[in-house]
Amino acid sequence: MLGLAGLPLGMRFRFLEPAPDAPASVLGEVVQRDYGEIAAIDELSDGMDVVTYEFENVSIEVVRHVSERVPVHPAPAALELSQDRRVEKDGFRSLGVPTAAYRTVETEDELRAAADELGFPCVLKTRRMGYDGKGQSVLRGPEDLAAAWSVLGERLLILESFVPFDRELSILAVRSGDGEIRCYPLAENLHREGILRQTVAPAPNVSAELQARAESYCSKIMEVL
Repeated sequence: MLGLAGLPLGMRFRFLEPAPDAPASVLGEVVQRDYGEIAAIDELSDGMDVVTYEFENVSIEVVRHVSERVPVHPAPAALELSQDRRVEKDGFRSLGVPTAAYRTVETEDELRAAADELGFPCVLKTRRMGYDGKGQSVLRGPEDLAAAWSVLGERLLILESFVPFDRELSILAVRSGDGEIRCYPLAENLHREGILRQTVAPAPNVSAELQARAESYCSKIMEVL
């Protein structure tokens, strides 16, 4: 999608993708190597003007390595913030951006204590590598604790209070090198079985106050990063 957007602007692309049938191959050169291979990263970044990544489950060490050779956007600090749910929430709260209540969990006893503190329902999640509903379990009562631990235990975990909500809204924004920030209108996301199925943009029935509040949260985060 990034390549499709950039080609009309005269941009040229090189993609790192281990799959042999990557759709990006019709848009530019593909380096068919694993994401974590330093040699592959060097091959990818050689001669490039800028490098980006499309999801947060890439190695922070690899991204730091690339950033020593060529500009990387978003910066490594943004990746480090986004790939650990506890670090992410700690960062948001330090900026005055509200989050669901949460506790870190490393043992089954800690899980039970955190659930007693936060109450039910709550959501147990892996701190890293979860996506599309994977790596998480909704706990609706004490009877769900043992089963959730048997599936997700022995990893870095976070327990979050359940947030009652009417709908999910998201905001996209961009920040230029000289600090100018532009925000898109809020979008409404519809999920089924933990996977995003549809996004409606702009979202219907969004007040100016709600848009402004979302933009203020987003801008705080972007300025820090």
